[in-house]
Amino acid sequence: MNVSDSDFSMLELMLDGELPEEAAETLRASMQHDKDLAAAWESLQTQRAARLTMWHEDQPSQQRANMVASRVMREIRVGQAWNRWGWVSRLVGTVAACVVLGFALGWYGRGTRSAGPAPMAQDTAADYRVELTDETGRAVAAQTFHSLDKAVEFANDVDQWRTAQRRGGGSMVVPVVEHTDQY
Repeated sequence: MNVSDSDFSMLELMLDGELPEEAAETLRASMQHDKDLAAAWESLQTQRAARLTMWHEDQPSQQRANMVASRVMREIRVGQAWNRWGWVSRLVGTVAACVVLGFALGWYGRGTRSAGPAPMAQDTAADYRVELTDETGRAVAAQTFHSLDKAVEFANDVDQWRTAQRRGGGSMVVPVVEHTDQY
């Protein structure tokens, strides 16, 4: 085919319906005398028809488009649900980590507790109880006092005695039982 680029462009414009009517008439008249130009016109029309057919076959039906849209929406909802569960699992993981850390710190610090006596209020407002504990924090003895001053004095005395015992000094204490008034 010996069709010039300008003639080919004119044929495409005429096929698209964008060529002015008098120019289209002139081109039609030229196609009657020029077989190459007429063959190019037929080829362009055939190619255009094939493209339109392929385009229409490739277009999905409304039902297919709705099905694809519903699948996309379902995937979005599933993704949002996983995001919510991800947030909940991160929260649960954080709480579990805090609990484990608390237990670990408690286990690590279990031997650093003060073994001294601590005055504690007993059942009634007039009685004060002082518990004596060993190195692990277990109560090994208890003494009840009627006044807070006496309980604090006793606790301080025991604490001083334990401090002296740790330093290696001090004397051995022998418990004495009196059946008179409590301390």
